[in-house]
Amino acid sequence: MVISERTLKERDILQILILKTMFEKISKPGTLVVKGGFAMRATAKSRRFTKDIDLCVDPSIPVHQIQQQVKGFIKSALKDNPVVEKTVITEPKQTETTLKWKICGTIAGTPNEKVELTVEVFRHSIPPRDFITAVTFIPPIEYNLSPILVESYSLEALMLSKMLSLLSDTRQAIRDVYDVFLLINIGVDVNKQIIASYLKQNNISKDDALKKIWQKMGSFTYERAINELLPFLPKAEYIRLDETFYAQMRATVIEHLQGTIEDCYKGILSDSSFSPVSIIL
Repeated sequence: MVISERTLKERDILQILILKTMFEKISKPGTLVVKGGFAMRATAKSRRFTKDIDLCVDPSIPVHQIQQQVKGFIKSALKDNPVVEKTVITEPKQTETTLKWKICGTIAGTPNEKVELTVEVFRHSIPPRDFITAVTFIPPIEYNLSPILVESYSLEALMLSKMLSLLSDTRQAIRDVYDVFLLINIGVDVNKQIIASYLKQNNISKDDALKKIWQKMGSFTYERAINELLPFLPKAEYIRLDETFYAQMRATVIEHLQGTIEDCYKGILSDSSFSPVSIIL
């Protein structure tokens, strides 16, 4: 998969404008929180672009209100970005717990360059306040956009959600390796009590947990990284992440995951007084 730098830039600008509109118009703090790839960019200063804007919203807000507001935010952002034209907004999923909008358009003057992104809002729950941080995201200077203040998953929450994703049987996202590697390098610790709670609540033995890690990380080959990760990196980062560097990255993440699991079973899970912690991320 090849994505031009122009497409990455214009999609990124549109995402920033959508989030700017959202957070300028949301009056009550803590009701809307950015998660996923854009949270990594805002909070961890990740260089990885993302196709989706993922948010969680206070479930007390009625579905019809979210539908009306989000569609209005998207339309407002599109008006502020004349470079993306001939846009079509669709609503592929609209349920009580998950609402998704897909935006498709073309770059003005280059009709063969399409810009596609999704906005997905989850009404399951809002993380505890300790897992939310207010952060000022500063767009790249060449975008000529003002900084925006967003509420995002904290660094600890991002590490926790990424670690749990790597332990998941259903998620197969090689970008999680890149994200966890970045979080390790900037010194983010994982909440081992919550990881231990997840393992205990799901009756996962140490051997099974380690097996999951080895199998999943073994499937995250450099060939997959070329197709699924590298196209979402800026050119300088793409060049840096050659096969040797990727192997070092993957080995670092495996070592960190194994150490975390070992610590969980040596400490928290062997403590009879341990009481499970709710997993909400």
